[in-house]
Amino acid sequence: MTYSESASGLTITKERAFKEVCNHGLQSEWLDCLADLIQLDGTKLDDEGNITEVLASDVLSWLGY
Repeated sequence: MTYSESASGLTITKERAFKEVCNHGLQSEWLDCLADLIQLDGTKLDDEGNITEVLASDVLSWLGY
């Protein structure tokens, strides 16, 4: 099973997305990642407009998978 296949339809927390970005050595690009993810339909926001959940496949796409 590929990363993309394992992420299909899976929603993860913002914290989990941060962990994945850090695991790929891209912690310094976290704010850029959030800026891209917030524009996507699968991203869930709280009442104040903060990201709470994202699609795992969107994070993988941002990471280049």
